Amino acid sequence: MYRLGLFLKRYRRVWYGILTVFLALLLTAVCSAHGTETQLSAQVVGQDDVLSCQQSGYEVQLLPDGAPEFLPVGEDPQLLIPVSGAPVNKLTVRFAQPLPQDTELQLFYAAEGEALTEGHSLCIEFAQGTSEATFYLPGGSYSLLCLDVNGRFGFGELVAEEISFGVTYAFEPVPLIVFALLAVLLAVFDSRVGYFSAVRGAVRRIWACGREEYGRGRWRLLLYLLMWGTALLYALALFGLLLFSYVSRWSILLMVVLTVLAVAARLLWHAVGGRGGSPARLFFLVTVLIGFLFAYILPVTTMLAWDDQIHYYRSELISRTLLFHERSFADYGQAMIFYPAAEYGQAIEPTNAALLSMSQSSFRENGHPFNPYTYIAYLHQAFLIALSDWLSIDFILQMFVLKMANVLIYAFVIAAGIRRLKSGAYLFSAICLMPTCMFLASGINYDYWVTAFLTYALAVFLSEMQRPEQPLTRSSVISMLSALVLGCGPKAVYVVLGIPFLWMHKSKFRDRAQRRRYLRACLIVMAVVVLSFLLPFFIDMEGASDLRGGADVNGAEQVKGILRHPLRYAGILLRFLGEYLSLGQATVSCASFAYLNASAWFATVALFLIAFCAFTDKSEADAFEGVGSFKAVSLLTCFVQLCLVASALYITFTPVGHETINGCQWRYLVPVLPLLLYCFGSCRVVNRMRERVMSTLVFGTLSAVLLGSVVTLYVAQL
Repeated sequence: MYRLGLFLKRYRRVWYGILTVFLALLLTAVCSAHGTETQLSAQVVGQDDVLSCQQSGYEVQLLPDGAPEFLPVGEDPQLLIPVSGAPVNKLTVRFAQPLPQDTELQLFYAAEGEALTEGHSLCIEFAQGTSEATFYLPGGSYSLLCLDVNGRFGFGELVAEEISFGVTYAFEPVPLIVFALLAVLLAVFDSRVGYFSAVRGAVRRIWACGREEYGRGRWRLLLYLLMWGTALLYALALFGLLLFSYVSRWSILLMVVLTVLAVAARLLWHAVGGRGGSPARLFFLVTVLIGFLFAYILPVTTMLAWDDQIHYYRSELISRTLLFHERSFADYGQAMIFYPAAEYGQAIEPTNAALLSMSQSSFRENGHPFNPYTYIAYLHQAFLIALSDWLSIDFILQMFVLKMANVLIYAFVIAAGIRRLKSGAYLFSAICLMPTCMFLASGINYDYWVTAFLTYALAVFLSEMQRPEQPLTRSSVISMLSALVLGCGPKAVYVVLGIPFLWMHKSKFRDRAQRRRYLRACLIVMAVVVLSFLLPFFIDMEGASDLRGGADVNGAEQVKGILRHPLRYAGILLRFLGEYLSLGQATVSCASFAYLNASAWFATVALFLIAFCAFTDKSEADAFEGVGSFKAVSLLTCFVQLCLVASALYITFTPVGHETINGCQWRYLVPVLPLLLYCFGSCRVVNRMRERVMSTLVFGTLSAVLLGSVVTLYVAQL
């Protein structure tokens, strides 16, 4: 208990922050709307209507019960569905018999005067034995519906519905009781816990600082009040909008304006000499302010980023498996009502509409192997999903909570690592604040988790190398190796980035025995991570194949091909890496918003800033002994790491014998960039910029790039 008390006291700011977030979530649950009323109007298209409608590419036969059975005989089978032009946002196709095999269904929809296009379609693969298929469309009136079924099926009927949800306000006693009980306990034990004392102390410090600034001049006081005023308006506006799950073009514009003002006021205050301007604090503030904006304005849907529907599905599955949490499909229907796709332009409409269809097909699975280590990045999301349902928080607000929790983890972990560095903080900040990184951090995935913890592990290692006179402590070793283990959970292949840790300088150890224990600990940790990656692969070679890459993907055969023709594969790998690491690829990918198809012209500025920091963010601390050999090992490590990442995707995602590597997206390079770019530049390059000017320039440019991307992504389309 004594050690626990010391731990809590040392990291009280961390758990104070977690406790504050939990109290805010409880307060939101107490104040927010609960429950929905469902209203629907339906029209049924029966067998006779379908037999009389236009169809091509099918041969029609009758089943014993008289229902029509369609057998595809052409390359592009089509079945035109007659609808009366009434409002529709859900279609259910009921089959006369369960599907005899896995079958892909594609539904095209067109309004009056429009043609059928791929952009206005939904394509889903339904499993063998499915008796009905459901499509959720953007709300509207459609004059033409076209159903393509790439397989034999017996048609029963089609139900076209318009579903609307109305909010009902209901008093929920559980969140209120928990909130009141926790607040009372914190107040009673404040003398020992110190939660409210810390809050009062923070308010007093803010007030004292304001009085001090008033003594320096009225303009400084006005700027100080502007900084806190814009931050308060930002927080109140965001809380109010989230409370009612309200999103519209005007609320988006409001939050963009408030974010610009809050970030600009904070950086301006820092530029004139205000307090709290360390790179770690500025990184945390910019990441949270802009990350929350991204989390709010991104549509409440999956299929925005790479494989995010799978990541959300896994979080739901863990929540259901471990916490016995259940959810009906009606909960997902709210997304189409509270978050209309029409507010975000035509380019986003198809992906927004696809959320419910993807969820409906994926959530039918009941069994899935659960590996706590591999799924470690989903555990907090699963807990928040169950907690949100227990508190009766609606689906839209729950999605906001998940995304903002990811932003907080990303900001806190990386800021904690940056805080330890004597140099390199601006380089790490520039990499982790690229638009692509922020886009992923404010979504549902595990990429932000991998980047955050691997960056933290590297920052701890470099901070120790930059202080050769200070002995290596046990807490630093535990922090570094724990972060490496956590970061490699979702992607164990990144364990190679821990190899430079073996080059910890000898001056950090008291004697050879301590150094041997350190090396032994590093090797054991990396071996355990490697086994977590290799054992499942060798146990089930076929399971290593990702069929999303195509029917010709076969992990076992691909490995055999590499072993038979190693030189041929070496040529494929080197050609791919040459294109993968090219400047043109980086320009497009570092400001990519995946399937939202946003412009990437801000990428040039981001890349220039990263290069600037790589060559100038150095100090005398980087002149540690053996820096040359360390850089050589690090560059070789980065090359090997990229080869392994590309090879893993060549084996599991690329058709056998293919001449290039499929699926190796640029985001896989991000965890490698901090170590790779740290090896560039030299401590002999003297940066004569003042610290305050340097930090204002770096974070001001990064903020402008991110907010400019928001304008390109959303505001220009409103």
